[in-house]
Amino acid sequence: LKNGNIGIRPLLTLSQSVVQKLQISIVSPNVRQKPAPRKIINNLPEPKNRVASMQSGIVEHYSGSCFNCKPIARDLLNRHKKRLCIDYSQTEADQKYTAFEANGRLDHFRRVPFGVTNGVAVFQRAMDKFVDEEGLKDTFPYLDNITVAGRDQEEHDENVQTFHEAIRRRNLTLNETKSVESKSSINLRGYGIGHGVITPDPERLRPLQEFPPPESARTLQRVVGMFAYYAKWIPHFSDKIKPLMKAVTFPLDSDALAAFNTLKKEFGNAALQHVDESLPFVVECDASEVALSATLNQAGRPVAFMTRMLHGSELHYPAVEKEAMAIVEAVRKWQHFLARRHFTLKTDQRSYTVEYRPGKDNVTPDSFTRAFSASISSNNLEEIRIGSCHPGVTRMLHF
Repeated sequence: LKNGNIGIRPLLTLSQSVVQKLQISIVSPNVRQKPAPRKIINNLPEPKNRVASMQSGIVEHYSGSCFNCKPIARDLLNRHKKRLCIDYSQTEADQKYTAFEANGRLDHFRRVPFGVTNGVAVFQRAMDKFVDEEGLKDTFPYLDNITVAGRDQEEHDENVQTFHEAIRRRNLTLNETKSVESKSSINLRGYGIGHGVITPDPERLRPLQEFPPPESARTLQRVVGMFAYYAKWIPHFSDKIKPLMKAVTFPLDSDALAAFNTLKKEFGNAALQHVDESLPFVVECDASEVALSATLNQAGRPVAFMTRMLHGSELHYPAVEKEAMAIVEAVRKWQHFLARRHFTLKTDQRSYTVEYRPGKDNVTPDSFTRAFSASISSNNLEEIRIGSCHPGVTRMLHF
């Protein structure tokens, strides 16, 4: 960075920042002939004194689980939240590539700076490796956050003690001001998690709850975008937001204003049960003139919602095809839950009935498929596939 590129005051600020980073070993002199290609900004962040020197990055130890995917989420009674402050030291071979020129000298970072392309991925791998090498149970790292949990107080305390022993062995330092222990519910990554229920984080919802009715097309577009972000919490969301999306005059008419207030109220009361994979799933599907929607239930309680608008020619489909589309969209969206499992499908379409019949009782249709397949004499698998299936089919599901 040459003196002529910036003003005197930013240059003094930069010089002071570099000196401070040298004093606390965030940067050190570089032996390369040229600095690495790097964009240097005027306002460099000040170093945080609470960061200690070690082999990993800043880790926030939080409570929770991976939402409704991990079985441990159903029995979490106690959770533990801490922020772990550690320096993410780079290897000696990589440090030289972060070189920068300032104060008439060449220095490089000893810690991964902001802006490194693969810095986040490397950091995540370091956290995963830390948990694996220490053999930590019920501990789930996500970047600078680590979850330690237990199904009861005793298991929770045992896991936390093991975690503390691991960080002491690594000489890591906990930031106690951001540490919380033994909590039955927490706010984590935009969600409130606790007592087997997942809700939107109230702090994240507050701007939406306090947002006044839109008075222009620009603010209306912003409101619709915010509502769409939380669509998975509201059943039949696409139908409920339709009056807002059709609004073209301001102030809003009565229907659009009622939809705006109703959605804000429903977001405040939104909640989903955690997924218990030991319980059977029930998929409830429905279709209106303008939208498809579905609900994934367990024991009569919703665990997920799905909704989407119909577009173009889909709006002209007959009702039976819209209902079939809702079934296909729902099963496709929740296939990670429903694949290779028995589940119940409910729809209000009476035009057809789906009934299971064992193969031994399905004599007539089965005889034709078997007779046709037996008539193919080729030994080439590709020829058999083409001869026994529609050209668009890529798998011989009937074999």
